Amino acid sequence: MKLLEISVFALSTLFFSLSFLLMVSLVIFGLVLSQTDCILGPRSYDPTGELWGAVGHVVNPQFAPQWTLDGGHILMSFEASTYVVRSDGTNLQRFSRAYGPYDYDYSPDISPDGSSIVYTTTRHKRERRYSRNFELETSALDGSHSLRLTENSLIDTSPAWSPDGTRIAFVRDGYPDSDLSSGIYTMASDGSDVIAVMDFRRGGVSPEDPLIYQRNDAGPVWSPDGRKLAFVLTETESLREGNRYRHVLYTINADGSGLTRMFAGMNRQTDAIMGSPAWSPDGKGLAFAHWSRDDGTKLYTIDPDGSGLRTMTDEAVSSPKSNADLSWSPDGSSLLFPLEGTKAVHVIKADGSDIRTIRAPGSDIPRFGGGFDASWSPDGSRIAMAHLDWNATDILSTVAPDGSDLRVLVKSDEDGNLVSVNDGATVQIMAPWDR
Repeated sequence: MKLLEISVFALSTLFFSLSFLLMVSLVIFGLVLSQTDCILGPRSYDPTGELWGAVGHVVNPQFAPQWTLDGGHILMSFEASTYVVRSDGTNLQRFSRAYGPYDYDYSPDISPDGSSIVYTTTRHKRERRYSRNFELETSALDGSHSLRLTENSLIDTSPAWSPDGTRIAFVRDGYPDSDLSSGIYTMASDGSDVIAVMDFRRGGVSPEDPLIYQRNDAGPVWSPDGRKLAFVLTETESLREGNRYRHVLYTINADGSGLTRMFAGMNRQTDAIMGSPAWSPDGKGLAFAHWSRDDGTKLYTIDPDGSGLRTMTDEAVSSPKSNADLSWSPDGSSLLFPLEGTKAVHVIKADGSDIRTIRAPGSDIPRFGGGFDASWSPDGSRIAMAHLDWNATDILSTVAPDGSDLRVLVKSDEDGNLVSVNDGATVQIMAPWDR
């Protein structure tokens, strides 16, 4: 009996010792995790709130691969850095200049003449590990001649060049008591002449307007003539009952006048405007994707004044997978509709007919995190498709609009580095945990 009591005591002691060790291990793991970025592709969410805005705004980077005006180069964001490769799959280079584990260069946008890039960077204000300013910079395609455009304690992101290259639209997110309000702004290409186009807190630039807007979800996107901006907001209305949040598509004149509600969802739980809207090349229509729990995802077009809502597809996608940004072909004859969830691209005629599905390399392999996006070449002869998740193998590829002639340009090797396929140039991924 005494031996049995000793055995029970020993087992109990061992159990509590192991439990204590497990608890200590979990605490240590949690502390380590709190000091580490969790990067799911370039969407870069981290538990410290590094990429979250002061009022709950998640930065909205530009994911789509971007072509230079001559079609000779493609830019892509990957792991919170930007890379440049020739469109023939050679001469891969890293554009970003990161010096620390919390330095990011992302959301690039190429100027209309192809000479400059505007992007969001967190390489400034490095006094504290978790404190970064989100500022805008421009530079040449090779990363030289950089010019800092903004300098404040807020979050400036989602930059977009105007069609004539003279101005840059962007989203500014800040604290409610800040002197600089959250909203959509434009500025000259050298950072001067900053104009508040829309104040998210007031619904416009007038202080008398009611507080109805929470945050920016997509955009801003310039109209082809540079006179208007389109964007999607999460709207809050204090007088609404039940779910008080919904996605709303708006347009506004570049000078801040003429705010127009184009389309409003019912509530964010049962339907959503997905991705960024896209102006037709002639500026006569705006396309957007809308998902609802009952009807799946449909594509719509609407006139610039908010009238003439038309359904392009009865049901483009039945699965409620999130989509990336829509884009029109340069001649306006077709619309590109990338799907993140299935890693596929739909090419749809402007009248809603002839829907073709193009699957990216490796689309049949389950992925964790990240995203997928695509874009037209300037002449409309090719479509660039980019896997943005860290465990993808074929990172960047191009394909003809009919789905033929698939060419893989950039792959990842066994060590996780990026490799340009046609010349073997290797670039080490600047993931935050490696910096």
